Amino acid sequence: LNTRLIFVLGHTACGALKGATAAYLSQGEKKANHALDVLLNELGTVVSEARSQCGKKATADEIANKAIRLNVFHTMNFMLKHC
Repeated sequence: LNTRLIFVLGHTACGALKGATAAYLSQGEKKANHALDVLLNELGTVVSEARSQCGKKATADEIANKAIRLNVFHTMNFMLKHC
């Protein structure tokens, strides 16, 4: 990217991660049939990690909020590895 500084941000109430959490909790990772399914499945790894960290009694909102934070770190690690 030829840049010295990159900001990786997450935001509260992220619709993508809330949707990925709902999809993951309702049926786990599934075969992608549409472009949106592909995006939600990609976030499934982060949601799965968030769910395991939150515990089995966590609500969908608690898992989604944890996934939002984890996704920032996953994105940072990806960029450090591939950029």
